[in-house]
Amino acid sequence: MRAKQVLITVAVVCACAGGPAIAAVAAQGRASAGGSAGPSTLTLPVPTGTAITPTSTSTTGTTPKTVPKTAPVPKLAVCLKIEPAVLAKQLNVKASAVRVKQRVGSNGMPQCNYLIHRAHTAAGPHTRVVVVVNVDNGAQAAWRLMRKNVEADQIFGVPPPGWKRPIGLNGLGPYAAWYPNLDQMMVNNVTRKYILTVSIVWWRAKTQEMIALARAAVLPYRRIHRFAK
Repeated sequence: MRAKQVLITVAVVCACAGGPAIAAVAAQGRASAGGSAGPSTLTLPVPTGTAITPTSTSTTGTTPKTVPKTAPVPKLAVCLKIEPAVLAKQLNVKASAVRVKQRVGSNGMPQCNYLIHRAHTAAGPHTRVVVVVNVDNGAQAAWRLMRKNVEADQIFGVPPPGWKRPIGLNGLGPYAAWYPNLDQMMVNNVTRKYILTVSIVWWRAKTQEMIALARAAVLPYRRIHRFAK
């Protein structure tokens, strides 16, 4: 009677193994019923091609993903209210004729574009003028301006056609210079925290006219210790 109970219990537990497993259980039960001595353990055959994988049940909660926010790049306000009047006086036009627009320069730094449609040159007719003031607030502004000036003046071998060395400027701080090949002036502000680059686009104007315009344009910028964000 006891052997039959064991047979029934094992058969129920192993029913999921299929027909061969049930047959093996039955054979083991008959052997036990006959009174033969043997171990009380029962070995079941595993069907061919069946993989036994332990299973575990786990509860996973849904956790919302947090996307890190990127800190915004500080945007300096670099268009000065006084600048249109300064440029208008230098170009002999009305301040209302100066168009102002803040942009981002090719170096990733803020800059202000001043556009004058009809400015009169000393030796020619009215022409379009663009004055661009770029404010570089990167680290080591004084050192980088010095390196720019030194490297621009270094030529190893024969100078390329049309090359002109930078023109040093007095009264605008150390290493202030005009770069003839770029029509640009580069200086530091009074605290040497910023590199100020003034680019002049003025068709038919002479070099000295462009330098005078760039000098007038940069003077209000040099006096600023820190630009507002």
